[in-house]
Amino acid sequence: MIRSIHMYIVTQNQHMIYIRRINPRLYTTMTKTLEIDIRSAEGLKLNRKLLNKKTFAVARIGEKSRPSHLDVSGGSSPTWNHKLEMPMDGSVQFIYIEVWYRTSSGREKKIGEAKIPTSDFMGR
Repeated sequence: MIRSIHMYIVTQNQHMIYIRRINPRLYTTMTKTLEIDIRSAEGLKLNRKLLNKKTFAVARIGEKSRPSHLDVSGGSSPTWNHKLEMPMDGSVQFIYIEVWYRTSSGREKKIGEAKIPTSDFMGR
């Protein structure tokens, strides 16, 4: 079964992340490849102020994670338009989409994350 969905995710900190497509493709009975298209975010805030930093998103499934490229000009409404594929076995219950920013000194700090149940798109 292949499904494709569009979703807006609002994190606990009220950050909005737009993911255009999550498309699981069956390779074996136990392992699937998940295609994730991370598009953009809106209204990113840090200490109640709109963010004016370089940001990137990270998709995490279990111990594996994949970052998007760094958006240097979007500020509080970055656009990544980043497609990635990640392996996922049948025991995974959640995927995480994290949003990070890079400080002027090069350090990376997490802004927030969205926890997405795999049952939302795998039909369990």
